[in-house]
Order: sequence, then C-alpha cells, then structure tokens
Amino acid sequence: MRRKEKRLLQFAGLLIAALLFLSNVGLWSLYRDRVFDNSPSTVDGPRGILQIQKPSIEKQNILTSTSINQVLLNGAQALLGETLNVQGLNQMRKVAQVGIDGVRRTDWHDYEAMMRDAARSGNGEQGKPFPLTETDRVDQAYRENGFNIYISDRISLNRSVPDIRHPNCKLKLYAEKLPNTSIIIPFHNEGWSSLLRTVHSVLNRSPPQLIAEIILVDDFSDKARALKMKRGWVFQHDNDPKHTARATKEWLRKKHFKVLEWPSQSPDLNPRENLWRELKVCVAQRQPQNITAREEICMEEWAKIPETV
Repeated sequence: MRRKEKRLLQFAGLLIAALLFLSNVGLWSLYRDRVFDNSPSTVDGPRGILQIQKPSIEKQNILTSTSINQVLLNGAQALLGETLNVQGLNQMRKVAQVGIDGVRRTDWHDYEAMMRDAARSGNGEQGKPFPLTETDRVDQAYRENGFNIYISDRISLNRSVPDIRHPNCKLKLYAEKLPNTSIIIPFHNEGWSSLLRTVHSVLNRSPPQLIAEIILVDDFSDKARALKMKRGWVFQHDNDPKHTARATKEWLRKKHFKVLEWPSQSPDLNPRENLWRELKVCVAQRQPQNITAREEICMEEWAKIPETV
C-alpha cells in the first residue's frame, strides 16, 4: 500500500510540474511576440523598455498555443475589468458599524449612481454654467415685454424723439393761465427702463408749472419686485362689479395691497380699458377654439395695436 501511495504522489508531482512548465512557456512566447512585433529596428518602447530587432526566425509550433493564450487573456482582461469595477464600488462602500450609543450606522451612498453622474457630459452637467447667448436674451425679452427690453435698457432715459405732431398743432396758442394737473401713468408688468423713460419724457417736455404730480399706478403687475418698486406703490382698478365684490376686497386686504379709492361716478382714466373693445372684436373675428388658442390670439392681436392708439 505504501508503494502505491508513493507512486501516486510522484505522478501527481510530475503532473503539476508539467502544467506549470507549459503555462510558463505560453506566457514567455506571448511576451516574446509583444517585444518583437513592434518595429524592425531598435527603438525605445513604451515605459522606456528597449525593443531589439526581431530576428529572422520562423515561428515555431509553440506560437499556435500562444495565439490561443492571447484570446484567453483578452477575455480574462475584459472579465477582470468588470470585476474590478464591482470590487472598486465594494471598496468605496463603508462597512456598517455600531456606535458607542448602540445605533447601527450604514453607508447610504449610491456609488453606482455617483459614478454614472461623474461620467455625464453636456449642457449644465457637473455643475458647469450654461450662459445664454445674445439671441436667447433678445428672444426672452420680446416674450416678456412685447418689445426688445434688452435694447431699451441700453438707451438713455432722456432720449430725444421726433416731433410727430400735426403741423397745425405746432402753431396753436393756449391760454396763459391754466390749472395744474396730476399725470396718472397706469402700467402692468412694464419694463423698468421704458417706464422711467416715460416719466423723464413728461418732465422734460411739459411746463413745470402745469405739473402738480406724477402718479404711477400699478395695474395688478405680478413682478413688482423685479421692477425694484418700494412698498409705497398703489394698486388701481375701476369700479367694475368684479373689482368691488366682497371676495375681491377681502383678497386684496389679506395680500396687503394698498388700493386707490375710485369715485363711484368717475371716468375711466386707464388708457388700456379703452382698448378692450377693439381687442375683443379682433379676437372674435379669428374664432379661437380653446383657451390656449384664445390666449395666443389675444397676445398676437394686442401686439398689432399701434403705439399711437
């Protein structure tokens, strides 16, 4: 029995030695191919390894097993790459621990999602700014104001304008003694520069003794803060039943709107109100089929109204 066991051990040792020898021969042939296949002359290889000229020897039968080993090695490297990614994530994840207070704490980070985010690229990715172009800013200004507020902000508030009065009006004379007047300028989400330019135009082109005051009336603008208005601004609307309803007054009171009191039999001093009929006629002629179409048509028809009206 002992002789048989001894022979079995010897056979196993020889088999292991043969396997190790064959694997080393395959790796050596792979290394030799990599060294000799790059250049016919002696050059510096990658990482500073000196590559010598390949001798003119025909490949032996061992190269056949080398090509097989290369295929196996490529597959192993691909599989190893995926394994390393998973292992890297596992190494990043911290092991759950129990603190002194007895509370078990774990790592809640989603490292896979974090790696996907880190690999993303595009507009705004990685927190990088995405500035608007000049064209985008001009288009946005047109949508918000109905005119190019982007250019308006760069025009002087004391802008000179041509005299468009009728020739007969330029020769007309007026009474020497006239009462002064209050100039009321209602506005709704008006551009800040155009609104100030209107005020400057009134002050520059009106006799100072005839101006008692200039009142800017906010017609329910929803961007008063964007206009940098102070808390003293006043909200104005007429005596339409919807405006004087108890629910409307209560809502305005809760929102702390300072409402301009309007006499019961007063004329309508808001120029916009005089255009509603014209707008309604134009919209009705186009026969909108839904609310969205009605809103778009209203905006289009409003933009068509000339500034001289």
